[in-house]
Amino acid sequence: MKRLFLLFLLFGMVIPLTGCVTTTTTTTTSASGSTTTEELEYSDFASLHITEVADQLMMPERTYYVYYYGVECTHCIEIKQTVLHTVQGLQNDKFYFVSVTSITDVVDGAGVTKTPTVIKVVNGVVTRLYVGKTEILPFLSTLS
Repeated sequence: MKRLFLLFLLFGMVIPLTGCVTTTTTTTTSASGSTTTEELEYSDFASLHITEVADQLMMPERTYYVYYYGVECTHCIEIKQTVLHTVQGLQNDKFYFVSVTSITDVVDGAGVTKTPTVIKVVNGVVTRLYVGKTEILPFLSTLS
């Protein structure tokens, strides 16, 4: 009886351990349709982060986009790889990032009330907002 119990205990421990995989792979499909397994981080785009609030509507390009995200925002995390891979592949459109921890991180006049949000800025004026992942994901496929 003891042997049967020990055998059962041994198999009960071995099966869960052999079922665990120690490595993970993330496959991301960008808005343009390309698929990749490379995991990107916001820090990979440090030169595209706007750190001064006043600069958010004053970047040098005539037309550009700003992506407002929170590092702990659930929807931001869900679309992070798609956003980053799309931005990585851009050749024509200009895209910037703003990390938001409070409303004071958002310039007055941007109209941003939650994350994730993308704004389109033309000549220093916000002309369009894309709010939430259901608006942002389809919008990303229009960029080039």
